[in-house]
Parts: sequence; structure tokens; C-alpha cells
Amino acid sequence: ALDILTLSRRLTKAEAEIRQALPLLQPKRIALLGSGNLSYFQLILKPFLCALGVAPQFFEGTYNALYSSLLDPNSTFYQYKPEMVFVLLSYREIQEWPALLSPQEAVEQQAQSCADSFLKLFQEFHGRCEAQLFVTNFAAPARHFLGSLEASEFSGRDHFIRLVNERIL
Repeated sequence: ALDILTLSRRLTKAEAEIRQALPLLQPKRIALLGSGNLSYFQLILKPFLCALGVAPQFFEGTYNALYSSLLDPNSTFYQYKPEMVFVLLSYREIQEWPALLSPQEAVEQQAQSCADSFLKLFQEFHGRCEAQLFVTNFAAPARHFLGSLEASEFSGRDHFIRLVNERIL
């Protein structure tokens, strides 16, 4: 990853020279949305896009503004008119978690409800914008309140995230 970041920084510094030397690079407006620091992802993505013949022009959404960016038709996100959108989902976007030791059926219903709310959000987006949408799975938290039980206990956060991811796919 360090070599990719170094390459990305060099590309950024020499961007004007690269565009003159390689006029065939297709400019694309690319939006990044999520609840974390998206600058790192932008740096990682840039060399790969350039290698594919794309000159990325990035829009980086504000921290923790996924809902407001996608639901507000007057947001700066829609004003940018992206051609491609990357949504990096994080556990921080999940508003409600199952109570500890909730029954399996209740957890499954809650996971379906959570997935449905995100699918509805993405449908709203498609109703307003023709850009390609790329959505990641929810990333699991680094902290595990239940330790190793987090993955096996049905109401554990890791298990719940897996359930939601399965339903969004």
C-alpha cells in the first residue's frame, strides 16, 4: 500500500504534466461518499484509474453525510453531477443494533429492515442521478464488545453486519 500511496502522490503533483502528455485520458467526475476519511481511498484509487485511462476528478463527501448527500436533491453532491459514485459503508451508518441475546427471528427482521433502508436510499439516488453506483459491504468495527462471541452470537454486531451485507447483495 505504501508504494501505491507514493505513486498517487507523484501523480497528484504531476497532474497537469500528465494531462498534457496523455491527452487520451478520459476525465471522469467521481464522487466518494461514506462516514470515514475518504482521502485515503481517493489516493489508493487514483493510480488504478489512471492505468485504466481515466483522469479522475474527485468529489469527496462530507464526513458522516451519506444520507443528507443522497436524499437532498439540492446537495453539493448532486450539483457536482458525478459520473461514478463510490459509497464506502461503515458500521457507523447502522442506526440501530439488535439488543443483546435477541432471538434469531428478531435479529433477522432487524437486519432486513436495515438492508431495506439502504436499498431504498440507493433507489432514491438512481431516481435522481444516472451515475454508476459502487457500494462496498459494511466494514466491521475494530472493537468487539463480546470478544469472540461477537461473530457467533446471533445478536452480536459482527454477525448482524454479515446479515445486513448478505441482504444488500
